[in-house]
Amino acid sequence: MERFGYMTNEQVLTVLKTTATQNATIADAAGTGTVANPEAGQQVKVPDVVNGWGTPSLRRAMNGPGQFIGPFAVNTQGQNDTWSNDISDIAIRARRAEDIAEAATWETTKQTRGWTTGLPPGASDADRSEYATGTAREAARATRVYAGSLEKLGVGTLTLSGQNSYTGSTAVNGGTLKAGATNAFSGASAHTVGAGGTLDLAGFSQKLPSLANSGVVSLVGTSPGTTLTITGAYVGSNGTLRLGTALGDSGSASDRLVLDGAGASASGRTTLQVTNLGGLGALTSGSGIELVSALNGATTTAQSSKDAFTLANGHVDAGAYEYRLHAADANGAGENWYLRSAMQVGPGPVLQIPTYRTEVPMLAALPEQLRQGSLAMLGSSRVRMGDDDGIGRNDAGDTLDGPRRSAWGRIVGTSLKTRQQGTVSPATEGRLTGLQAGTDLWADRNWRAGVYVGRLEGDARVSGFARGVPGLAVGSTDLRSEYLGAYGSFTNDTGFYADAVLQGGRHRYTAASFDGSASASGKGNSTLLSLEAGQSFPLGGDWKIEPQLQLVHQRLKLGDVNLFGARVAQDADSGWTVRAGLRLKGRIAMDAGVLQPYARLNVYRSSSGTDAARFIGPAGSTDIGTRTGGTSTEVAAGATLSIGERTSLYAEAGKLFASGGDSRVRSGINASLGVRVKW
Repeated sequence: MERFGYMTNEQVLTVLKTTATQNATIADAAGTGTVANPEAGQQVKVPDVVNGWGTPSLRRAMNGPGQFIGPFAVNTQGQNDTWSNDISDIAIRARRAEDIAEAATWETTKQTRGWTTGLPPGASDADRSEYATGTAREAARATRVYAGSLEKLGVGTLTLSGQNSYTGSTAVNGGTLKAGATNAFSGASAHTVGAGGTLDLAGFSQKLPSLANSGVVSLVGTSPGTTLTITGAYVGSNGTLRLGTALGDSGSASDRLVLDGAGASASGRTTLQVTNLGGLGALTSGSGIELVSALNGATTTAQSSKDAFTLANGHVDAGAYEYRLHAADANGAGENWYLRSAMQVGPGPVLQIPTYRTEVPMLAALPEQLRQGSLAMLGSSRVRMGDDDGIGRNDAGDTLDGPRRSAWGRIVGTSLKTRQQGTVSPATEGRLTGLQAGTDLWADRNWRAGVYVGRLEGDARVSGFARGVPGLAVGSTDLRSEYLGAYGSFTNDTGFYADAVLQGGRHRYTAASFDGSASASGKGNSTLLSLEAGQSFPLGGDWKIEPQLQLVHQRLKLGDVNLFGARVAQDADSGWTVRAGLRLKGRIAMDAGVLQPYARLNVYRSSSGTDAARFIGPAGSTDIGTRTGGTSTEVAAGATLSIGERTSLYAEAGKLFASGGDSRVRSGINASLGVRVKW
């Protein structure tokens, strides 16, 4: 039949025979005549000597076999098909009963005639014929298989949607054997899944006497709650069991493997792959979400070696939470297996200690990392461009009144060391390096205005509260930022100066866990406004002291990030930073030029606020709050060296110390090295 192009001729014949229609009459008990068939018109069950298998029914045959009359090994050869008939093995089991009766009769015949050791000498031709027939039928019975079995071979999917009841084995050694209805897999058949096979329940619950899994068994459907019940042995041979779960709290629905009965057990090794079906992620309580159930005396190694099941990748994530697999309940009792997003602390019930996923501290620390990078790019007027007594004049010794504008550039290196309070208390340690270059667009004796561009790159190692462990080293963040700024400055002959800067930033980042299990990439932008002023006072000789005040406002906007099992919306705090400083500077004439050394002391105070990382699922969200605001003290020293009439070199090195607050910001050595050329 063209309908079953992947079958052999013998298999097609089996389909036609086992789906045939019972005829109107059947053989009588003596086998010498016929009587009315009470099942006339129905699908044939057992062939009889008069009609055989009955009249073929193409309508039924289109739906696949009606029975297996022995082993049925089918190679779907890349095709997908559905068999919707109720497949039994009634005929072959009836043949077994007939053969048992026939064997008993033959044994009696051999004993009564003295044939138990063979024919005696001088046996008649009739005896020889009867003996030959009897021994031939005996040999045939010895090779006969009295149960119908199914073996799925080759790629492609074969779906069973009938109520099947054959008693032989089911082996999936290639492609997929899929359920199209509840209990479509024969509950009387021992199932085996080979390394190249998949047994797919497709969301329909099934009950089997035993299952050996070297391949893939999937329960996942459109919604969680499917059960696979095994009343005998479940043996995992490095196979995979896929379960669908609405990852949330302990009451969440989940697919389950159920071992039922004193003879039921789980052994070997199986990897559980959990697919999140709409769960937001939440803190579990008690034992957690049940994945493997042991009922009525069943065992699963949960009270012995605890090795029958492992979770793929060690954890599965949803929302802000990381779930791990645990054998036994919260008290360590029982044979069930659970998913928990909470840690067990000491004996007794599970305490409410969440196991946040590793991305949570990394994303929580991100806004502060970017803000510190933007402040490093901003610096202060003197750090960006070096000292220039009398802006717009020829302070390098140029006696001409020509060049007033200047172009400048510097190398920036800043250390990141932050520790913040909040849900996961993230801490950062890393370094950013980059370049900044600018030019005056307009300048006169007291005023100048210009633009600059800059770029910072680096990475920051992050630790925080994750997987139930405070201060866990979770991963690193690769940071890439580009800046565009505009500035305007004023100075006068009394030593007063004022500086205003508007800076925009474009940010890219990649956060990756140290164990390689998680990564996230995103982007954002920032706006920074700075107002700075200072007044120098002479101390005597060529030394001056200069109090400074700087006010900075930052606004940071980060785009949403898609993680496995969650979307993260980040709401970074917009806040103010005030810098109050005191700078001591001098002026020393040298053969190489004019050197202007300085030392400065600064106190930074940032306004308090909260960065929020919102982990969003289909039904709600979980907010991770991280506090901002704190005080830091900076000590720095630097100098500007004017070389010739137009060129200056300038440099600074400093260190930041955390002084208090919810966000403690400190640093290693921060450094800047630049050059300015007048034109």
